[in-house]
Parts: sequence; C-alpha cells; structure tokens
Amino acid sequence: MNPSLQSRFGPAIMLVTIILLPRIWVASQAVAPNKDAIRYWAAADLFVLNPPIEAIGSIDSLPVYPAILAFIKSAGWATTPDLWWRSSQLVGMAFYAVFLLSAYGAGTMMVGAHRRRLIRTAAPFSCSTCR
Repeated sequence: MNPSLQSRFGPAIMLVTIILLPRIWVASQAVAPNKDAIRYWAAADLFVLNPPIEAIGSIDSLPVYPAILAFIKSAGWATTPDLWWRSSQLVGMAFYAVFLLSAYGAGTMMVGAHRRRLIRTAAPFSCSTCR
C-alpha cells in the first residue's frame, strides 16, 4: 500500500472503526429499540402515508432521517419489524460515519492551515528537556 495513503486515511479509518464498532455490537445485541427510534418510525410512517410537504410540517425532527426510513419501508426492504429496526440502525450508523468523516476532514484542514501558528504558540509551553 502507498505510504502516503496509509498515513493520510489511517487516522480517519481508525476513528470511524473505534467509534462505530461499539454501536454495531449494541445494534446486534439489543432486544428493544429506544424511544427516539419509535419517534422516527412514526415520522417515517407519516412520510409513507402523506405528501412530503404535509409530513414535514407535522413532524418535530429533521426530515432527512425519517424520509430515508420511509423510502426503505416503501421499497419493501424492511418488511418485518425486526428488519425495520435493523435498517434504521444501519441508516443511523451511516449518518454517524458521514458526520465523523466530515468533522475529521474539517478538523485536519483547520489544523493544517494553522499548523505553523499552532506550533509557535505551543512552543513556549513545551517542556525544556523536549527541545
């Protein structure tokens, strides 16, 4: 593998893996959904039964997640309650991974742009034996 790719994407892959592995394990072992999942399922049912504009006006959360769940349900990919719950867990983890990767990318861009300034600012506070 190319060493520059390994060092460039390695921290992001490690971050996503460390944070998502416990969530994947909990999703596979849990026996009952939490209250938020039930609220999102109800909002997804509104998207299935009503026009999108009317559904957006009647839910109390952001419409993206329930709309994707409604698409999964209407496409026939989640036919049983167990598949419905597992698919909602997968959608949630996908959103979480996108958030983590975008936050990591934004952080590395900010630190990269100000790296010299950060090093000069932190240099007086470093230990005298480390110089």
